[in-house]
Amino acid sequence: MRINKEALAWAAGLFDGEGCTTISNRKTRPSGQIRLVIGMTEIEPLRRFYDAVKIGKIYEGKKVRGKSRKVFHRYEAFGFRRTQAVIALLWNWLSQFKKIQARRCLLEARTWKKRVGQDVHLSKLTDIAVREIKKDLLNYRYGDLRRIAKRYGTTDDMIGLIKNGRTWKHIIVRQNGK
Repeated sequence: MRINKEALAWAAGLFDGEGCTTISNRKTRPSGQIRLVIGMTEIEPLRRFYDAVKIGKIYEGKKVRGKSRKVFHRYEAFGFRRTQAVIALLWNWLSQFKKIQARRCLLEARTWKKRVGQDVHLSKLTDIAVREIKKDLLNYRYGDLRRIAKRYGTTDDMIGLIKNGRTWKHIIVRQNGK
């Protein structure tokens, strides 16, 4: 693949003016995911940007019927590897501000710690309680879920998820109960 430096310089200028690098913290995306985004009402510059970097995706907006607003389109490179690759391609032509923004987001995304178990703010159970639940489940008999759930103040659905390894996977209890 031949790299067109002129096209990359143009793409860096577009990203400098219209784009950003962010870390998502919303419920709609996995926390700690980095992404590079450029949004605008014209789609041709986004296509030209994509042609220069060959990474990411263009999301075309839809015209809302009855609305006179312009359609909004966006280019997005989602995930650490894609974002890092696009930044690396554009690096020589980026402004100091965009370099600082990108470096900060890349470092934060690389060191992001996913919250699990009792560190999740809505968790009703603790790691110790789940360890005890898993010990109880080693001798599981039909109908025990509701009894175990009642003892630990949670639902039988949650106990089923723990039993089947769908949640609290980081707590491991061996057959001998340790």
